[in-house]
Parts: sequence; structure tokens; C-alpha cells
Amino acid sequence: MNRKKALFTVTGLLFSSLMLAGCGSSSVAGVEKGETYMGKMATDVIIEADSNDSWTVKSKYKDDANYSVVDVKGTGDKVGDYPVINVKATKIIGDIDSQFAKREGRDFITVKDKKVLYFIAVGKENIEGIESKLKKIKDKDDYIKGLSNYKFIVKKG
Repeated sequence: MNRKKALFTVTGLLFSSLMLAGCGSSSVAGVEKGETYMGKMATDVIIEADSNDSWTVKSKYKDDANYSVVDVKGTGDKVGDYPVINVKATKIIGDIDSQFAKREGRDFITVKDKKVLYFIAVGKENIEGIESKLKKIKDKDDYIKGLSNYKFIVKKG
């Protein structure tokens, strides 16, 4: 009887430990709390990750009194094997008109390598074509990188 109790207790502790490890703060879209992402090339957007699911979005060409606060959530959908996230501006301060973070929200898939974070906007009009192409090619990440609307250089916080 004691053996069963001990086994039950050990199993319960192991399960609890695994659940807690899984409940840790995982990043959304590869963005980590405390990091800053500087727009690359034609991307004038700066992302400051306040948390993994709340970002401050600024423009390189505006002062710090102009920014948007965005909520970032996984939609549960996928394009190929890439999870879709929704970026939605919940608070807009000052004079900022961001094509990246809109009040109505915008869906993206992302790819991150060591130096760059790539975002590609996805919607009903382009998902089918992307999925079709992903089925046919070998280097899926390179394909997504080539399609990306926004590229960010990762700067540690």
C-alpha cells in the first residue's frame, strides 16, 4: 500500500513539475520580454517587448511621445507549419499611423534567425498561395523570409 502511495506522490510531483515548466512565459512570434527590435531596410518600426504578449511599437521618425501599445496573441491557426499571430493596437498615443500595428488587428507568421526577425502579413487573399508553395519547396524558412513585409534586427534589452 505504501508503495502505491509513494508511486502516486512521485508521479504527481513529476506531472506538476512538467506542467509548471510548460506554463512558463513562452514568446509569441519569437519576441522576448525586454528585447528591442529595430526595423531593417524599409521597415521604420521599432518593437519594444514589454512582455511576450504586449509590445510598444514606435516609428524611427517620431519622438517617444508617439507610440502604440499592441496585444499579441496566437490565433490557433497555421499556415503550413507556421503558427499565425494577431497583432492588435489597443492604445495609440500621439501621431502615429502604423501599417504594422493596426486597431483592427493584423495576422502574421514569423521566422527568426540569429540576427533578424521576419514578419509576413497573412490573410484570406494570400494564405492558399503560401501554403501551396510551402508544400513544394525544401527551405520553407527562406521562402517565408523572402516574402516578409517587415524585417527587424534583434537588439537585446
